[in-house]
Amino acid sequence: MALIEWSDKDFSVGVPDIDEQHREWIGIINRLHDALLSPEAGDYKYTLFKELLAYTDLHFSDEERLMEDIDYPHLQKHKEMHYFFKTQILEQVQMLFKGEPIMMSQVMSQLKHWLTEHIMKEDMKFGKYISHR
Repeated sequence: MALIEWSDKDFSVGVPDIDEQHREWIGIINRLHDALLSPEAGDYKYTLFKELLAYTDLHFSDEERLMEDIDYPHLQKHKEMHYFFKTQILEQVQMLFKGEPIMMSQVMSQLKHWLTEHIMKEDMKFGKYISHR
């Protein structure tokens, strides 16, 4: 069962490349969620965490570059939010890779909350800015 269900109504910011990346990002999170629920997943969860981190870097870089290209007035605040998210998730993943105990349900809840809130609030502002240019 998916942790996050994509909905154009809720998540589309109106920028096709960004929307596609958001769909892919949600897909990675959903695959990670499924792997964490499956006792057969084994080390696959580590692979998915690495994929999540790599895709997060790719997406944030692309989104920030687009914001720079159009002189988005809230770029610095957006970058700070991205940095905070990456730092928070990276800390959790590093703990996991070191074999330290972490609450997977808490990590997944944070991922879901941050991603949905960020897209539905901050990225929507960006989408509206682009559409009014």
